[in-house]
Amino acid sequence: MLALPPPHSRSPLTTASDASSQHALRGYRRLLFASDGGTLSRGALTLAALLARRDDAQVDVVSVVDAPSPDCGARDAGDESRRVEARLERVAAQSEALLGRTEWTLTILAGDPLSSLARVASALPYDLLLIGIARRGLTCALGHSTALDLAQRVAVPVLAVPEYFRSLPRRAVVGVDGGAAASAAARATVRLLERPSSVDLVHVAPTLVAGHSGEPRRRRSSARRDADVGRRLVLLARELDVSADLHVRQFLLPERDPVPALLRCAKHAGASLIALGSHGFTKGWPSVQVAPSVLRLARQCLLLSSGTPRFPYTSAPRPEENVFARSAPSLA
Repeated sequence: MLALPPPHSRSPLTTASDASSQHALRGYRRLLFASDGGTLSRGALTLAALLARRDDAQVDVVSVVDAPSPDCGARDAGDESRRVEARLERVAAQSEALLGRTEWTLTILAGDPLSSLARVASALPYDLLLIGIARRGLTCALGHSTALDLAQRVAVPVLAVPEYFRSLPRRAVVGVDGGAAASAAARATVRLLERPSSVDLVHVAPTLVAGHSGEPRRRRSSARRDADVGRRLVLLARELDVSADLHVRQFLLPERDPVPALLRCAKHAGASLIALGSHGFTKGWPSVQVAPSVLRLARQCLLLSSGTPRFPYTSAPRPEENVFARSAPSLA
């Protein structure tokens, strides 16, 4: 592991723009939590509650059920209504238990989970979308690989949380490939972490591996790219190093495969969060899909950010997506 020079020391004088930058990195105003009311959602809801209390933010809880068939009869319609009511009660009970007196709302939608959540996330200026995942694997509370698919379709960062998490992360590893998505993930990470905290910005550089093979022209091009990303790491660390209770470091890892390299780095640093651009390092490693592999293998929370969504969704409602129930608890 090659450590890059630390960012320049901060000036002892704090300007108004510095204070505004720190506030923008710390404070959440509105969070979106996707839930099915099951055990896989518990960790993500716990972190949503902690963030809401820390930043005095509102939490919008959304649950999606399958849309009823247009040719269903009266009996089927009654079964569908009971199924929606059961989901509403289950999600409401879980939300009430963990969110308590935090300001929150609950909405039950019918339709495809991915498209419904993408439209909800695009309709309002959410700061973060939280979703529960299994201990290991792409299965999440709302379907296979929904967390990764969502991150590629919405501008809001997506936080995938294993069910056993009960506290906000303080240490994070951010995989940086020089693209805008990874830089957006780094900024979202700084905003999320509980203080005091530490962030390691990591770029996996195959050209630094001894005996690195390949066609000479391609090898020179890869070496130039790795050197350019190294310079961007220093600049990104300088941008993020805005607070005395935040420690930012940057590293170049001489490894061939970014997935095990990032996982080892996170374990060594004691990180409880790994952040990636949701495009999955496709700029640096075209043959490797890093985000799906890390999501499948990591024991940490995974923060995914696209910067600009690859497959943006509009917030316009569709006929098959109907609001079955909406509930807002009384805070009186």
